[in-house]
Amino acid sequence: MEKLQAVYDIALSSKNYRVVEDRYLVLDCKLSRDWVTVKTEKCPFCGRRHTHGAGGREDLTPIRRIEGVSTIGHRVAHCVEQPVELILPSGKRVTNDDGYFLGVHEWDWPTH
Repeated sequence: MEKLQAVYDIALSSKNYRVVEDRYLVLDCKLSRDWVTVKTEKCPFCGRRHTHGAGGREDLTPIRRIEGVSTIGHRVAHCVEQPVELILPSGKRVTNDDGYFLGVHEWDWPTH
């Protein structure tokens, strides 16, 4: 039996999420004061903010620029069990099965 899939057209929302590599959503994140975790903006797949590990000062995940977007890596979207597809205001389609990248702004990132 095939899984049910939800498709949400969020083109009417004011948020235009960034997409990299033509398929991965980028969620903006804030680094914790202790540099151990990052907290995402509200996830469009489930409506909640997520916390992910950043590694801490000594083990800090390096920033990787992808198509001009600063990220600290890809994460699997495990917040909803069923496949969810979003239609973004740009017309791009993204799914939770592909996961998302954690986006950071360089001015928010602490320096060593």
